[in-house]
Amino acid sequence: LSTYGARRLAESPLTEGIRRLKVNIAALALEDALPLLYSPRLKNRTDLDLLGGGNTLGFGRRYVAALASSPHLAGVTKLKLSTFNVGDEGVASLASSPYLRGLRGLDLNSGMSIHRITPNGVRELCSASFFPRLEWLSLNFQPISTGGAITLAQSASPTLESLHLVGCNITPGGAAALAESPH
Repeated sequence: LSTYGARRLAESPLTEGIRRLKVNIAALALEDALPLLYSPRLKNRTDLDLLGGGNTLGFGRRYVAALASSPHLAGVTKLKLSTFNVGDEGVASLASSPYLRGLRGLDLNSGMSIHRITPNGVRELCSASFFPRLEWLSLNFQPISTGGAITLAQSASPTLESLHLVGCNITPGGAAALAESPH
Protein backbone atom coordinates (compact mmCIF):
# COMPACT_ATOMS: atom_id res chain seq x y z
CA LEU A 1 0.00 0.00 0.00
CA SER A 2 1.37 3.42 -0.91
CA THR A 3 1.03 6.62 1.09
CA TYR A 4 -1.57 7.82 -1.40
CA GLY A 5 -3.42 4.49 -1.20
CA ALA A 6 -3.49 4.58 2.61
CA ARG A 7 -4.91 8.10 2.60
CA ARG A 8 -7.53 7.24 -0.02
CA LEU A 9 -8.53 4.08 1.83
CA ALA A 10 -8.84 6.00 5.11
CA GLU A 11 -11.07 8.62 3.46
CA SER A 12 -13.22 6.43 1.22
CA PRO A 13 -16.86 5.98 2.27
CA LEU A 14 -16.77 2.64 0.44
CA THR A 15 -14.61 1.17 3.21
CA GLU A 16 -17.27 1.73 5.87
CA GLY A 17 -19.17 -1.43 4.95
CA ILE A 18 -16.10 -3.66 4.81
CA ARG A 19 -15.93 -5.88 7.89
CA ARG A 20 -12.68 -7.67 7.04
CA LEU A 21 -9.64 -5.71 5.94
CA LYS A 22 -6.20 -7.05 5.06
CA VAL A 23 -3.55 -4.47 4.21
CA ASN A 24 0.21 -4.61 3.74
CA ILE A 25 1.55 -1.45 5.39
CA ALA A 26 5.21 -2.52 5.39
CA ALA A 27 6.20 0.18 2.90
CA LEU A 28 4.61 3.01 4.88
CA ALA A 29 6.31 5.26 7.37
CA LEU A 30 4.32 5.49 10.59
CA GLU A 31 3.17 9.04 9.86
CA ASP A 32 1.82 7.85 6.49
CA ALA A 33 -0.07 4.94 8.10
CA LEU A 34 -1.64 7.02 10.88
CA PRO A 35 -4.57 8.31 8.76
CA LEU A 36 -5.53 4.71 8.10
CA LEU A 37 -4.95 3.51 11.68
CA TYR A 38 -7.00 6.41 13.09
CA SER A 39 -9.70 6.55 10.42
CA PRO A 40 -13.25 6.68 11.79
CA ARG A 41 -14.14 4.53 8.79
CA LEU A 42 -12.45 1.62 10.60
CA LYS A 43 -15.12 1.59 13.27
CA ASN A 44 -17.12 -1.17 11.54
CA ARG A 45 -14.14 -3.47 11.18
CA THR A 46 -14.41 -6.81 12.95
CA ASP A 47 -11.41 -8.51 11.33
CA LEU A 48 -8.22 -6.51 10.82
CA ASP A 49 -5.17 -8.16 9.24
CA LEU A 50 -2.10 -5.94 8.93
CA LEU A 51 1.07 -7.19 7.31
CA GLY A 52 4.06 -5.44 8.78
CA GLY A 53 7.67 -4.69 8.22
CA GLY A 54 9.31 -7.96 9.15
CA ASN A 55 12.83 -7.17 10.28
CA THR A 56 12.62 -3.39 10.23
CA LEU A 57 13.91 -2.29 13.63
CA GLY A 58 11.17 -0.72 15.71
CA PHE A 59 8.56 -0.95 12.96
CA GLY A 60 6.09 -3.15 14.78
CA ARG A 61 6.38 -1.68 18.24
CA ARG A 62 5.61 1.85 17.03
CA TYR A 63 2.76 0.73 14.78
CA VAL A 64 1.25 -1.49 17.45
CA ALA A 65 1.34 1.35 19.99
CA ALA A 66 -0.41 3.63 17.48
CA LEU A 67 -2.93 0.94 16.58
CA ALA A 68 -3.72 0.13 20.22
CA SER A 69 -4.50 3.80 20.89
CA SER A 70 -7.07 4.10 18.08
CA PRO A 71 -10.63 4.39 19.44
CA HIS A 72 -11.96 3.29 16.05
CA LEU A 73 -10.85 -0.28 16.69
CA ALA A 74 -13.35 -0.94 19.46
CA GLY A 75 -15.33 -3.27 17.19
CA VAL A 76 -12.36 -5.42 16.14
CA THR A 77 -12.79 -9.01 17.27
CA LYS A 78 -9.98 -10.58 15.20
CA LEU A 79 -6.57 -8.92 14.96
CA LYS A 80 -3.71 -10.33 12.92
CA LEU A 81 -0.32 -8.66 13.14
CA SER A 82 1.80 -11.25 11.37
CA THR A 83 5.36 -10.28 10.52
CA PHE A 84 5.28 -7.27 12.83
CA ASN A 85 8.14 -6.72 15.26
CA VAL A 86 5.65 -6.68 18.12
CA GLY A 87 7.93 -7.77 20.95
CA ASP A 88 7.08 -7.46 24.62
CA GLU A 89 6.58 -3.69 24.32
CA GLY A 90 3.99 -4.14 21.57
CA VAL A 91 2.18 -6.80 23.60
CA ALA A 92 2.07 -4.36 26.54
CA SER A 93 0.47 -1.74 24.25
CA LEU A 94 -2.18 -4.19 23.10
CA ALA A 95 -2.81 -5.48 26.63
CA SER A 96 -3.34 -1.98 28.02
CA SER A 97 -5.56 -0.77 25.19
CA PRO A 98 -9.06 0.19 26.33
CA TYR A 99 -10.26 -0.28 22.72
CA LEU A 100 -9.49 -3.97 22.26
CA ARG A 101 -11.70 -5.36 25.01
CA GLY A 102 -13.87 -7.17 22.47
CA LEU A 103 -10.97 -9.08 20.93
CA ARG A 104 -11.71 -12.80 20.41
CA GLY A 105 -8.80 -13.76 18.17
CA LEU A 106 -5.18 -12.61 18.10
CA ASP A 107 -2.40 -13.61 15.71
CA LEU A 108 1.09 -12.44 16.65
CA ASN A 109 3.14 -14.83 14.50
CA SER A 110 6.65 -13.51 14.26
CA GLY A 111 7.96 -14.55 10.89
CA MET A 112 11.57 -13.41 11.09
CA SER A 113 11.09 -10.59 13.59
CA ILE A 114 13.91 -9.09 15.57
CA HIS A 115 11.76 -8.13 18.56
CA ARG A 116 10.17 -11.27 19.82
CA ILE A 117 7.64 -12.08 22.48
CA THR A 118 9.24 -13.64 25.54
CA PRO A 119 7.70 -15.08 28.72
CA ASN A 120 7.45 -11.47 29.98
CA GLY A 121 5.28 -10.60 26.99
CA VAL A 122 3.10 -13.64 27.64
CA ARG A 123 2.52 -12.39 31.20
CA GLU A 124 1.47 -9.00 29.75
CA LEU A 125 -0.86 -10.73 27.30
CA CYS A 126 -2.46 -12.83 30.04
CA SER A 127 -3.17 -9.65 32.03
CA ALA A 128 -5.09 -8.03 29.15
CA SER A 129 -8.78 -7.31 29.66
CA PHE A 130 -9.56 -9.22 26.45
CA PHE A 131 -7.55 -12.33 27.37
CA PRO A 132 -10.31 -14.20 29.28
CA ARG A 133 -12.52 -14.00 26.16
CA LEU A 134 -9.97 -15.07 23.53
CA GLU A 135 -11.16 -17.96 21.39
CA TRP A 136 -7.94 -18.33 19.37
CA LEU A 137 -4.38 -17.25 19.88
CA SER A 138 -1.39 -17.71 17.61
CA LEU A 139 2.14 -17.04 18.83
CA ASN A 140 3.96 -19.15 16.25
CA PHE A 141 7.73 -18.70 16.16
CA GLN A 142 7.77 -16.46 19.21
CA PRO A 143 10.36 -17.62 21.77
CA ILE A 144 7.89 -17.81 24.64
CA SER A 145 9.72 -20.95 25.84
CA THR A 146 8.64 -23.11 28.75
CA GLY A 147 8.06 -20.10 31.03
CA GLY A 148 5.55 -18.61 28.58
CA ALA A 149 3.84 -21.97 28.12
CA ILE A 150 3.44 -22.37 31.88
CA THR A 151 2.02 -18.85 32.14
CA LEU A 152 -0.48 -19.64 29.38
CA ALA A 153 -1.41 -22.91 31.10
CA GLN A 154 -2.08 -21.12 34.38
CA SER A 155 -3.93 -18.21 32.81
CA ALA A 156 -5.61 -19.70 29.78
CA SER A 157 -8.86 -18.21 28.62
CA PRO A 158 -11.84 -20.46 29.44
CA THR A 159 -13.13 -19.75 25.93
CA LEU A 160 -9.84 -20.59 24.15
CA GLU A 161 -10.54 -23.14 21.41
CA SER A 162 -7.40 -22.81 19.30
CA LEU A 163 -3.82 -22.23 20.43
CA HIS A 164 -0.93 -22.13 17.93
CA LEU A 165 2.57 -22.43 19.39
CA VAL A 166 4.70 -23.75 16.53
CA GLY A 167 8.42 -23.11 16.95
CA CYS A 168 8.12 -21.50 20.40
CA ASN A 169 11.01 -23.34 22.13
CA ILE A 170 8.71 -25.12 24.56
CA THR A 171 10.26 -28.04 26.44
CA PRO A 172 8.38 -31.20 27.39
CA GLY A 173 7.76 -29.62 30.82
CA GLY A 174 5.99 -26.65 29.21
CA ALA A 175 4.00 -28.95 26.93
CA ALA A 176 2.96 -31.00 29.97
CA ALA A 177 1.81 -27.84 31.78
CA LEU A 178 -0.36 -26.93 28.78
CA ALA A 179 -1.74 -30.45 28.49
CA GLU A 180 -2.61 -30.59 32.19
CA SER A 181 -4.14 -27.12 32.33
CA PRO A 182 -7.70 -27.10 33.65
CA HIS A 183 -8.44 -24.30 31.20
